Amino acid sequence: MLSEVNKISVAMTTYNGQKFLKEQLDSILAQSRPVDELVVCDDGSVDDTVDILKEFAAGAPFSVRVVINEENLGSTKNFEKAMSVCTGNIIILCDQDDVWLPDKVKILEDIFLENPNCGMAFTDAVVVDETNRRLGKLWAGFGFDKNRQKKVRVGKGFETFVRGNVVTGATAAVTKSLFEEARPFPAKIIHDYWMAMVAVLNGKLFFNDAVTVNYRKHSSQQLGTPTAKSLFQRANDIFDYDKSVSSIQNVLNELDRKFHLTEEQHKVFANIIEFYLFRKNISLSGLMRIPRIIKRLFSGDYHKFASGFFSAVKDIARKDRQRTGQTVK
Repeated sequence: MLSEVNKISVAMTTYNGQKFLKEQLDSILAQSRPVDELVVCDDGSVDDTVDILKEFAAGAPFSVRVVINEENLGSTKNFEKAMSVCTGNIIILCDQDDVWLPDKVKILEDIFLENPNCGMAFTDAVVVDETNRRLGKLWAGFGFDKNRQKKVRVGKGFETFVRGNVVTGATAAVTKSLFEEARPFPAKIIHDYWMAMVAVLNGKLFFNDAVTVNYRKHSSQQLGTPTAKSLFQRANDIFDYDKSVSSIQNVLNELDRKFHLTEEQHKVFANIIEFYLFRKNISLSGLMRIPRIIKRLFSGDYHKFASGFFSAVKDIARKDRQRTGQTVK
């Protein structure tokens, strides 16, 4: 259980981040609740990133440790390394190119203080472009609506997260103990999704709908994130069901290997895989598919595993794209 006196570490990873790094570092300095430690693992930058970090470390009012990797680890393993070096009991994840709003650290710490069982906390964010132009809110882009939020609050978040991640590491913090429980991070699963699954599996995932970050979306970032889309844009999205099923199966295998999932948890994975295959293989010509889609809609599958009525309508109206190996989400 955390106390009112916590040591808060920031785990940052960098790679050729000179363009936006100083703005991010300045936003960490400006926090209403100061951090106690910053650990940065650089993944082989060849620009001025390391020089910027060393200059910052020399004047920072808190401990700053800069670790330069001997070989490129990639985003997931680099975050695992940075977090392993942190000494705080709360670790806040940090990208190199965002801007923290002034109360981010305080809001995250308060989530832990208000929820003694919390192992991972996260918030919403505003997505901005390279010029800080607002593109939309992060949760809207993920479809993390009131219904899905309610499921997480009442302990049914596992089903929601099997369908896809809504936790962006740039908005998240974990306890040191949750990190130790989750490591080693599987190489093929993004670090924030893996820790979120570990947290939700054990009832340790909590959130606040406050916006705490200006999340920067740009062409050179290693990992992107969706923004809120219009209905017209979403209607034309392409979705690769084979790739999604493979990813879900990989998460299932890794969680089961480490935590030995229950029969009911296996069933959740099996249900969403079956539903994805249903949507992939359903006949896309003629009107015969309509009763099958409506049946699935009223059974609740479209609401559990997709975007409800909107997804059902798309399946009814969509054109045949199976010839390309892909279909509409």
